[in-house]
Amino acid sequence: GRTPATPSGGSISWPSAAWDRPPPGRGDELSVAMGTFVRKSRLTLAGQVGTLILGTISSVILARVLGPDGKGIFAVCTLIPFLIVTVFDFGVVPSSAYFLARRRHPPGEVLGNNILFAGALGTAGVVLGAVAISLLRATAFAAVPPACLYGCLLLAPLQIFFLFVQAVPLGLQRFADYNRAAVLRS
Repeated sequence: GRTPATPSGGSISWPSAAWDRPPPGRGDELSVAMGTFVRKSRLTLAGQVGTLILGTISSVILARVLGPDGKGIFAVCTLIPFLIVTVFDFGVVPSSAYFLARRRHPPGEVLGNNILFAGALGTAGVVLGAVAISLLRATAFAAVPPACLYGCLLLAPLQIFFLFVQAVPLGLQRFADYNRAAVLRS
């Protein structure tokens, strides 16, 4: 900062900006919090990069093994459980993380509720997915074998289950466990 002279001969120290210094009495807490934030952000970034790498490798292998037609069939089949998981999420993951972070409910209670929700919503998703497949099989899914469609449909409850269970380490701020689960889920 600058130190201009005063009329009495003393000097005044001016900070270059208010954000250059921590709030009064919070210097150590702020630096610890920033260190924790940076470390947890790096863990999340590493988890995302790991998921991206695994996804890329599996996509290349699938494209080589299945060929263009098989890759298209695979994409349609995996789209169905993805849509079901997206539609039947109902905000369970963010609300679970919120209640755990606020310590309003014990982790075991939230986990138990999430497992119950995953079972109920997964079952409803499979039923509605089966109805959609049977109604659209002749038009939208004409080139896709029904066994593939119904087989992939059974992945929806598992994806919902893993997604809802994964909310617990997120809410407890155990980001290493959360990111490991995210990589395994992919």
